[in-house]
Amino acid sequence: VTKDFARKASGLIDDHNDFKGVLAGVGALGSAIADLWAKEYWGEWTFIDPDYIKTHNIIRHIAKDLHVGVFKADVVKQMVEMNYYPYYHIANAIHDSITNIGNSKVIESITAAALLVDATTTLDSPRNLSQMDQIPRSVSVFLTPSGRSAVLLLEDAERSMRLDDLEAQYYRAIINSDWGKDHLEGHHGQLWVGAGCRDVSAVISNESIQLHAATLARQIRLLTVKPESFIRVWSANSETGVIALEELTVYNSLCFKRGDWEVIMDIDLQERLGKMRMYHLPNETGGVIVGYIDQKLKHIYVVDILNAPADSEADRTGFTRGVSG
Repeated sequence: VTKDFARKASGLIDDHNDFKGVLAGVGALGSAIADLWAKEYWGEWTFIDPDYIKTHNIIRHIAKDLHVGVFKADVVKQMVEMNYYPYYHIANAIHDSITNIGNSKVIESITAAALLVDATTTLDSPRNLSQMDQIPRSVSVFLTPSGRSAVLLLEDAERSMRLDDLEAQYYRAIINSDWGKDHLEGHHGQLWVGAGCRDVSAVISNESIQLHAATLARQIRLLTVKPESFIRVWSANSETGVIALEELTVYNSLCFKRGDWEVIMDIDLQERLGKMRMYHLPNETGGVIVGYIDQKLKHIYVVDILNAPADSEADRTGFTRGVSG
């Protein structure tokens, strides 16, 4: 099987198949995505992950029992290369965190890549990557705790919208949408997989991993040829097999520097704040700002704004926020 045949058989007929990419996080989801892309021969990939295969990983990872104790990045490199005859399909593996900028191999791989895919399932990785100007266009993918939903956050080609900007807008959609009510509900339980206090694994079927990996792999391949940024959420009905898509509107981001800190919001919130202010003129007003703080980055992310409680008191010179509701 040749590269051209693999692509033709997979329906890859455009000119966006030869590029260098970095896949950070090759756990259950990342390894499944890597294998799908290898079968299609889409891109030339470097896998970055500091973890190694543990016994329980075999249930959902593309690794086999003989790989227990081997670095995940090495395992995925070996498995995807085995799809073709020896030395025809070459991948690279780095045993480290994607955010370790002190590792020259990590930096060299990132700067040489045209696309960076974050499947680390951590909060710090996409936020830290967002602060780096030398990296390529990035996309973050992950599953919700129950394994029922998959999420994609894709930067635009110019990286005017970074992953941390998209994260905040994703949270606003969760708290304002009907689908968000049970979107982040807990997983189906936990399993003790070792003696340590953190040796816990969630209960998620490999069926869910494979289902969402296929969706995300295809969507990344199709959406990265477009210049705009995307936030998409897929939710699967475990009984019927129906998958529902939520396409979220992405608003341009705004950043305000205040000393060592940065306040980050978007133009939709700015417009809503302006309307709220104009509505109450000439009186003062004061609603509630909802968001979160990243102490490491010294960023304050504004997610949403709420109207002032109904029992608030306001006049031209002052405002006292009420407590109703």
